[in-house]
Amino acid sequence: MMRQEKRLQIAEELSYVKTPRANNSLQILTTVSREKEMDDLYFRQIRLKIESNF
Repeated sequence: MMRQEKRLQIAEELSYVKTPRANNSLQILTTVSREKEMDDLYFRQIRLKIESNF
């Protein structure tokens, strides 16, 4: 028996249920206000790049 088949057999015997994937969300915790971040070129670029990808 091949490895993949063996794994599937064992998973079935153990009634394995695959957990759903994450929802691809991201939380950002900062110690300054959004306004102060936007005033700082470095942090503004980071925030805008993150926000544009989500």
